[in-house]
Amino acid sequence: MATHLEIPVVGQFLMLLLMVPVAPFRTEMQLQAYSENWWARPVAHILLWALRATLTQDREIWENKIMHKTRNSIKGDWSWTMYDKWLRQFYSPSSLTWSDDLSW
Repeated sequence: MATHLEIPVVGQFLMLLLMVPVAPFRTEMQLQAYSENWWARPVAHILLWALRATLTQDREIWENKIMHKTRNSIKGDWSWTMYDKWLRQFYSPSSLTWSDDLSW
């Protein structure tokens, strides 16, 4: 993911977020910041720190999420059919599952 920022007077910045798989179900997040002007690099580092803080807020949730095929529904719950259909677009029939051999 690349984000382009322009701050008047300070200049342009490019923030890169790379998600690198390091093991089955483990991804490393790499962040880079680039500034148009050498003297604006401290601002780029502050922006990078803010981006890192924002992204790591939900890290524990991302690392432990599981999609359950069955849900504990109670009276008044909405139908999960539309959500399940939307979610399936991110997976193919050949996608790995928890029961597959995940050794690299």
